[in-house]
Amino acid sequence: MPDPIDSVAALNNYGRIRLSEHFFMREMLYSEVGNVHGIPNIPEDPDRAIEVGRILCTRILEPLRTAFGHVSLRSAYRSPRLNGFCNARFTAGDTACWCTDNAMNAARHIWDRRDDAGYLGATATVFLPGYLDHYERTGDQRPLAWWIVDNIPDFAEIFFFKPLCAFNIRWYEGPSEKAIWLLDPPARALLTKQGEPGFEGDHSAHYAHIIRRADRRSSGSPLMFALTHLDHVGLRVTDLARAQRFYEKLGFTPDPAEESPTSKARGLVNAAGLRIHLIYNGETPAGGNVLMDVPVKWPGYTHAAFIVDDLDALVAWFQAGNIRITEGPSIFGNGRRKVCFIRDPDLNVLEFNQIL
Repeated sequence: MPDPIDSVAALNNYGRIRLSEHFFMREMLYSEVGNVHGIPNIPEDPDRAIEVGRILCTRILEPLRTAFGHVSLRSAYRSPRLNGFCNARFTAGDTACWCTDNAMNAARHIWDRRDDAGYLGATATVFLPGYLDHYERTGDQRPLAWWIVDNIPDFAEIFFFKPLCAFNIRWYEGPSEKAIWLLDPPARALLTKQGEPGFEGDHSAHYAHIIRRADRRSSGSPLMFALTHLDHVGLRVTDLARAQRFYEKLGFTPDPAEESPTSKARGLVNAAGLRIHLIYNGETPAGGNVLMDVPVKWPGYTHAAFIVDDLDALVAWFQAGNIRITEGPSIFGNGRRKVCFIRDPDLNVLEFNQIL
């Protein structure tokens, strides 16, 4: 139970109360209106404000922080006195003091007052630096909105603002439509709410590429990109028809979308989506593979390595087809994989691995 907040020491102690793993009460009390006009932003019911603030931080703000990193608070708790003053200023024409009246903000920014229906709730105005780069490029709030729909089931309503892609997000113990509004005062547009077409189900197609980038920010990675797959391996060959016949035996077929006569490149793909590009501008070298078979070892790509589900079956298939195994089968990687090597008709080295 916090002491009555009637001194600097008491307010200091109150501000040190931990609401969740990463959020404390002190940051919830900041107010530009209070600072400029000298109105303390101190709860009427400190215990209730803590109770509700802990729910808001645990169920709403912490999941945002986990996905996006730092959550920057613009406005959170407002005392009835401060909110009433702010609303009076707004009504008188001071548009910078944008506050609805105390009845509307009870169980929203006024955490320690129940609303007219008797329910508790809490709202915070936040923005996410981890989403800001994407927003500044696109001006699009919707991927973030759909991520919240899918990942924060306890949100009750959201109002998005244009500056910084800031938004009001609310926890509420009463019934809610979970409406999400896009604001451009005085206009506002409804993005979605419960009961609207498209609200239910998975919406990850709207945000998966963006949230992965935000995850890297929150993990402290210096990279704002990720290398996720190898698209293809390019192999230089001297005889396109001969090379294509060889790789077709391994299950590859031409992909017309990857045909480039000007580059003398033909893309092949197998049923698992593995891709190779045959670069058919090669000259037959003297002495074999110039990267592998000559005394001087030049820098360059030495081989392509594939994963196979059953290396023994592949080896038997090579033997039945008179395809010479140049090395293996052997155990590599401290027992992690069983490996064999062959050469294609142009002496390019191919490695096949079964993960053990």
